[in-house]
Amino acid sequence: HPVNGDTINEQYYGYFNGLCPDLNLDNPKVREEILDIAKFWLNDVKVDGFRMDAARHIFTDDRATDNHEFWVWFRKEMEAIKPDVYLVGEVWSDAKTVAPYLKGLPSLFNFDLGYAITNVAASGVDTIGLVKRYKEISDYYKSITTEYLDATFIKNHDQTRLLTELKGDENKARVAASLLLTVPGTPYIYYGEEIGVLGDKLKTYEDFFGPDAYVREPFVWDVEKKDAMQTSWEKPEFSTDKTVVPYKVQEANPESLFNFYRHLIRYRNSSLPLTLGEIEYSPINLSEIVSFKRIYEQDQELVVHNVSDVEVTIKMEGELSRFDKTEYSSKEGYILKDGELRVPAFSTVILE
Repeated sequence: HPVNGDTINEQYYGYFNGLCPDLNLDNPKVREEILDIAKFWLNDVKVDGFRMDAARHIFTDDRATDNHEFWVWFRKEMEAIKPDVYLVGEVWSDAKTVAPYLKGLPSLFNFDLGYAITNVAASGVDTIGLVKRYKEISDYYKSITTEYLDATFIKNHDQTRLLTELKGDENKARVAASLLLTVPGTPYIYYGEEIGVLGDKLKTYEDFFGPDAYVREPFVWDVEKKDAMQTSWEKPEFSTDKTVVPYKVQEANPESLFNFYRHLIRYRNSSLPLTLGEIEYSPINLSEIVSFKRIYEQDQELVVHNVSDVEVTIKMEGELSRFDKTEYSSKEGYILKDGELRVPAFSTVILE
């Protein structure tokens, strides 16, 4: 039963947990069974790897070292089955708590970056130093292991939907997507973000499963049930064909949010600096602008995001004067001329 509308009664939660027995991972037979299951998926089904949920809760909180060691063991066994296995883990915590898991799970979800991107997109100014924050986290992890692969994302299945948090402002949602898809790492996009699916984690609910259900509603494929395969096992409250423009409609509209994602992903995949390059600071110092360089060997690209609701003019002098060719723009109206770059509101320009 809810308390104050949005928290679980501790007694009820404890009772519920008591109905869900955990695995005894101290037992060798349990671990053998885990390996048999993994062999089935890796060898027979041919999956590439696994996403490990709640990785810090394999053992109880007072056995953190055992948690770390379990994932080292797990990784070693998975690589024995499939040398190029891909493992990504969820450790929802601060960087210092996350760091010890890197030896077992070299790819971990970057929650701090997701919060930072949402903050900048919502406020329309970069008051938190997004690039500096990203580099500090990334450099810290890389000091622990050179094999670190950053799993970047904005929202997941446990959080309020991006467009809901941004109060329905699609321009800000596009800014957030642009930031995600231009920083280093392997970006993850939670299903539905690409069409603007809605959902409020904090909505008052009546049962234990309520809050997550509101951010996991069915994808909106088409209008008025035209798609016979439309999911119907759950009746949506936030995302219907009346509140979200369906996929089929957006697919046909070149200016839609869906095609915005598609075009940016296509460009990212074609760019070596964006897919494989390092990130370095840009000399641009304006609160409305998030800017950085992406560098891969001899190739360099300057990424300029205007996260505000006004046009911004940047003097392309000194080091910036070298970037004189436009590779990508998210919106028409930008001007690169006479030593100046004019960037429209809520838009991205990438220069070479």
